Amino acid sequence: MNLTGPLSAEELVSHALESTLGGQLIAHGARVLDIGSGAGLPGVPLAISRPDLSVTLLEPRVKRAAFLRHVVRSVPVENARVVEKRAEKLSDEAYDVATSRAVGAVARVLRGAKFLGRQGGLLAWTTEPEEMEGALAPVFSLETVVTVPDSHRRVIALFRKR
Repeated sequence: MNLTGPLSAEELVSHALESTLGGQLIAHGARVLDIGSGAGLPGVPLAISRPDLSVTLLEPRVKRAAFLRHVVRSVPVENARVVEKRAEKLSDEAYDVATSRAVGAVARVLRGAKFLGRQGGLLAWTTEPEEMEGALAPVFSLETVVTVPDSHRRVIALFRKR
């Protein structure tokens, strides 16, 4: 369906494993929102590797949301559901953690992150945690950074809602 661009099987496995790495930063039983889930990274690998989580795959684009629904049914991933809408249309304080991977202008997309509970977390797969910290400063503070193994620049940054 051309959701990620051309990836080899090895690259796809690497992205999936990288996605599960963020699981160590998520509390047991958390309600997770995967913003702009697209091809399902990191949400689907997190849901598979952490059955205690409740994962919402948020995707506003019809084609990608249809793909995600197919994945959730086919695998099956019983602790994941697909929501086809934009982040700014979500209910207040419905989630404990949001994830963001390859989402452009994430600060604009979050718009105050009203969908996150008090002191909710944002996990961001990024190469620029300091730049992201500046963009998110009005709402979030950087709590910790986990380096992605075998990577020179990729990290998973955990931001906490102020």
